[in-house]
Amino acid sequence: MPRVKSKRSIESSGSESPNRNFKKSRTSDEFNAVNNNNYQCNSAKKMKNKKKRTSIKEIPVVCDVNKILSYRLNPASPKVILECLVEWANAGPNSNSWEGMDNLRYNLIFQEFIHNEFNKHEMEIFVKIANFKQKLRSKIRKIYNENPKWYIMHSIVQPFDPFEYKAHQVFYHLIKNIPEKFTILLEELVIKNYFFKLEQTQRTKAGLIADKMSELEGITIVIDNEEDFELPPEFEYITKNFLVDDVNQSFVEEPKDIPSGCKCVSCGPTSECCPMLASEPFAYKEANKRTVIGLKRQEAIIECNENCKCNKKCINRVTQQSRNLVLCLFKTANRGWGVKNADRKSVIKRGTFVLEYTGEVLGNHEASKRKVHSYLFDLNMERNNHGFYTIDAYKHGSLARFVNHSCEPNCSMWFINDCLKNPKNQKLCIFADRDIKYDEELTIDYCPRYDVPTSDQIDYSQKFICECHCGSSLCRGNIY
Repeated sequence: MPRVKSKRSIESSGSESPNRNFKKSRTSDEFNAVNNNNYQCNSAKKMKNKKKRTSIKEIPVVCDVNKILSYRLNPASPKVILECLVEWANAGPNSNSWEGMDNLRYNLIFQEFIHNEFNKHEMEIFVKIANFKQKLRSKIRKIYNENPKWYIMHSIVQPFDPFEYKAHQVFYHLIKNIPEKFTILLEELVIKNYFFKLEQTQRTKAGLIADKMSELEGITIVIDNEEDFELPPEFEYITKNFLVDDVNQSFVEEPKDIPSGCKCVSCGPTSECCPMLASEPFAYKEANKRTVIGLKRQEAIIECNENCKCNKKCINRVTQQSRNLVLCLFKTANRGWGVKNADRKSVIKRGTFVLEYTGEVLGNHEASKRKVHSYLFDLNMERNNHGFYTIDAYKHGSLARFVNHSCEPNCSMWFINDCLKNPKNQKLCIFADRDIKYDEELTIDYCPRYDVPTSDQIDYSQKFICECHCGSSLCRGNIY
């Protein structure tokens, strides 16, 4: 008789069901060794099991298998069921029996049989699968173009087991007379595997990109794309602006009657700090052990700099200090890439510095030649006639380049400079206008009605209109 047994999953209490009587149970180490060979890719099943921790799930385990003698498709089933003739250990030939994939999936002897046969016939199998892919190319393209990724992965791909796919490839090659139902099933598995591999590759590459961004930005950044299989656009990640060749022709001279930095030991609203030297208000205040912005919207921020006597922990150096944020670069359904709060444990508090918008600092002439793309932001506070400056984040920039527009934004862009107000030292920084909850997108107004940095993304001749998709009840209909 075949020794096919079923091992129950252990409940959260750690005890095994007392109603189950095993004739020859595996040791816990043996059982774990089998389950450790299980594939780690079926996220849908794993999530489902995590949600139902208290339920008892039957995990089929075949014990005491000595050898795989033969293979076939179950002749009595209308479905495609892979079966192997099993020789049992310490049993006579009369005990040999046909066992299906459900019983053999986690057996090490069966897994070894599949791997060996696949390696032995790898080239022939590769050719057959390549022919399948060629035949299914238009169908795969149609699925790719007409469906969002989340639908493809959850409705077309899942459930999917890479090992079972390999087993079906092996059986398809070994069995002589292939029924049509097996060909149809393998075609489905080829499609599933295509998107499964595509998603795996995307996830791996996105993880590497996110790690690099996190290291450079100094915060935790993750990447999530449930809309398609694309990666974020390529650009050089920079944390500080740099000047292009023509920008020096546009710069005005620094005032000579203002000190280059303050001499404060402890900076604050009442000290002779950099804002006072530049005839500007002190920007920051303490709120619940945090430093937040405390100015009205139309005012600029003057921070301390390397010429000041205060240290890096100075209250007036907010955009120069480290942050404890978790942000997600994600693909939206209709607005390209966006940025959202990915910290499950805390909100981004009102007045918090979030990101700096970095890029190439351009003079007026160079900026006028680059209005064909959408990553230009004015760098001028006064917008006077003798100096015009723009930051271009198209080829060089930071995570801030992905922050989308909203007619009802939760963030604002602020000018940051030192007491000399030299335009080449000016920065654009994003601060939270209100508390931003977990999974909420960060947005700014590209064309606000007050004197703040504006997106220089258009020819202002009214010939170009960019439709807005922010979804706010206050939506103006168009961004520009």
